Amino acid sequence: MTRSRALLIALVLSLFSVYLLLSDSGTEKASARRAVPATAQSTATGREKKHQQVVKLVEKKNQEIREERKRFEREGWSFVETAPPDHDVIELNPNALSEKERYFQVQLQTTTFWGEELAKVKQIVLKARSPKTRFVAIESLGRSEEPAAQAHLIDLYRLVSKIEEKQQILGLLRPKSLDDFVGSFLFSEIENVSQHQLLREQASVLVVSVALMQTGSEDVPDSIKARVPEDWHEKFDDIWKNLRRK
Repeated sequence: MTRSRALLIALVLSLFSVYLLLSDSGTEKASARRAVPATAQSTATGREKKHQQVVKLVEKKNQEIREERKRFEREGWSFVETAPPDHDVIELNPNALSEKERYFQVQLQTTTFWGEELAKVKQIVLKARSPKTRFVAIESLGRSEEPAAQAHLIDLYRLVSKIEEKQQILGLLRPKSLDDFVGSFLFSEIENVSQHQLLREQASVLVVSVALMQTGSEDVPDSIKARVPEDWHEKFDDIWKNLRRK
């Protein structure tokens, strides 16, 4: 917890205490209306006592906050005014991207996103003009542990045109097995004979890495080779042997 947050909590507690006292006062007034009316003098005296209690409590809390602030300052802390949070940036509003792209970059680099936020990150990749914004947005999807993030990355792979971004996305995919939706996608890229060779190789490396962990086989198992196009068998065998030696 930051020092400024500690002071804020203390202030909230102080105000809450005042609220409770005032609520008690209001309850007493309501009770008095239902009961036999007291004398004007006793009612005024009760209100004055309650008022004095509130004043004393507020002063006590304010003094505690002042002392706490002085202690923080003695320890070398300084208090600065900060701008209120920008909800367009926090909520990843794609419509505000063109005006606040630098702030979006910071948000994307420092935050892990979940649920509906993942779709917004994908939209930022597609709308951003800055290569840096696109890069950090793709990376933020890769950091997420949600399976949906992997699905969004695969969608992006199909939508972006730059080979560098496709390579970045492939490097962030984490197939749990050769038969999950990520593994199946990687095999589809290996089978795509019109795909760039670098991308087919990168997909093959991921598939072989998972297969070696599962099988440890010296040679490519027939069940896996059957999913690889014949024009790619030799390349796939080379990747398998090279990774197995490592």
